[in-house]
Amino acid sequence: MTYKRHATERLGERNLVVSDVLYALKNGFVYIDAEAATRPGYFKYRMECRTPNSGSRSIGVIVIPEHSGYCLKVITVMWID
Repeated sequence: MTYKRHATERLGERNLVVSDVLYALKNGFVYIDAEAATRPGYFKYRMECRTPNSGSRSIGVIVIPEHSGYCLKVITVMWID
């Protein structure tokens, strides 16, 4: 898993930690359709979940999976509400 600088900056701004991202990726769901990424053939997905560190708020984690299925690029982390 790799993190864009934007994602790590947003984690700090929102007082979230990497374990929140991991929890959301493991337990969350994709509720909206994927968007095309800037790289042809790749798509961005928003995983949504309430994590132990986020209280009662849901977070969204935007990720782009590699075609091989072994790597995720975390683009950003946001509050959903």
